[in-house]
Amino acid sequence: MAITFTLVERSTYGLRYLATVEDEESLATETGIIQAAGDGDADVSLQDGSIPVAGNAERSPAGALKILVDTPAADQAQARALLAGELAGAPAITNVFRGHIAVTPREGNFFSWQVDTNEGAAAGAPAASDGFAVVTVTAFAHGQGPGTAYIDVIAKHTEHQFQ
Repeated sequence: MAITFTLVERSTYGLRYLATVEDEESLATETGIIQAAGDGDADVSLQDGSIPVAGNAERSPAGALKILVDTPAADQAQARALLAGELAGAPAITNVFRGHIAVTPREGNFFSWQVDTNEGAAAGAPAASDGFAVVTVTAFAHGQGPGTAYIDVIAKHTEHQFQ
């Protein structure tokens, strides 16, 4: 069974998704993608048109998340620079806020979670995400049963925290 994502909180500075893996077999691995843009079938994407933007969206912290998800990424290094805050290997992207991704396990004692970023086409995301950063999530089951975790995509250097 695949990982499904539900957007549970949205703000100017962050997006919180609930990642769910249904009843999984023992020692299984599942991978899912939070796309950059919806493809008609996906109701959850990073470039959600309803991300609130307060003030001057061009370079203010209030528009940081929108700038992050709308900035093109040519490869995995640029995707990691944008969404994960890694600065190595991505000199082409300047004057853009950096992101941070956090994972908070919620339910299911038998899961470990791994999060990474990549350029949409390289990650295998639908065509609408080509050229933009996407979030890849892998769940490793160490036993049977369902599992959930929160995946937070946050603009760095903002005061945002999820409750």
